Amino acid sequence: VKEMTTLDSNILALNELLVSIPAVKSQFQLILIALRRKQLHGSHACAKATMEILRNILGSARFNNAEDMLRVVKSVGQELVSAAPCEYTIGNLVKRVLCLIREEYIQKISLSDKLSSSTSIPTNYSSSYSSAHTTLASGTTSQTIRQKESTTEKRLSITSTNKQAVNTVDSSLDINSYIEKLLNSSSDSQYTGSMLSNFDKYNNGVEYTRHFPDMRQSVMAAVNELNDELDSVFGPICELAQDHIHADECIMVLGHSQVVELFLKAAARKRRFQVVISESAPSLDGHRLANLLSKVSNISITLIPDSGIYALMSRINKVIFSPQAVMADGGAIASCGHAMLTLAAKDFSVPVLGIT
Repeated sequence: VKEMTTLDSNILALNELLVSIPAVKSQFQLILIALRRKQLHGSHACAKATMEILRNILGSARFNNAEDMLRVVKSVGQELVSAAPCEYTIGNLVKRVLCLIREEYIQKISLSDKLSSSTSIPTNYSSSYSSAHTTLASGTTSQTIRQKESTTEKRLSITSTNKQAVNTVDSSLDINSYIEKLLNSSSDSQYTGSMLSNFDKYNNGVEYTRHFPDMRQSVMAAVNELNDELDSVFGPICELAQDHIHADECIMVLGHSQVVELFLKAAARKRRFQVVISESAPSLDGHRLANLLSKVSNISITLIPDSGIYALMSRINKVIFSPQAVMADGGAIASCGHAMLTLAAKDFSVPVLGIT
């Protein structure tokens, strides 16, 4: 009951926040409707939509501290995950943004503590300075005074350098240990329907109530870097296409996937092969993939119904599909029909290539 009360209060706070930014509120409602109606599906499409709404909220709303940011991002993630529980990239991306906010906050704290410690005047400086003037009064030569002052300055510089080095090492250790705890705790948690409450498991006793004026700029810079990673995620995958697809092979795929489409197009730059596409009823996404690949000159397209998969599997050299998620035990979560496809490939000893 307490957990549900916290969730409800966070959602109410999110609704009050979105009232002040009506453009973002309408965009958020359209994304929720598209997710519930399955109009928005697929790992990359859901990740881009989630990233876009988080960027708009973090850039438009007003936050007093990092705790307000975390609360709003958690509420957005809870709404999106409840609208599409099977789109696992939404929850993973929200956790990634939460980790970025916490990491930026810890870096701000470490930097402010280091600056405050470096601005404090050492106590031995006044004693060294007074001893130097006492020596001057007692008739010591100016050369001796300069030697002592230079020795004192060197000692002070070494001390301050050591302090800065220790502070830097301590701050880096704090951040690295925090990230290690975050990854270990996230790897142990099971990805089930209780993921709505998993966003609150990684605070580790840190209070995010301190105010930093440039916190929003730092978070937005990190979020923009993450968005750039999403835009370039297909590049390294497509570079390996020609290593896995050879000339005159017969490839079978089911339905439509953006990464599979780009993978086949990348292989067709220097390879000529045939692709057998199952239509994936009732959505008939295979028709869309067949239409897109028909414009590539080096690919020959054959569109078949789902019932013909087992009959044609003996002629297939390789099966390619893109799972929605890969589990820790090696299992994969994919759309309906891929279990039948992989079982048929197993009966005919056809290799299966998963691209994710």
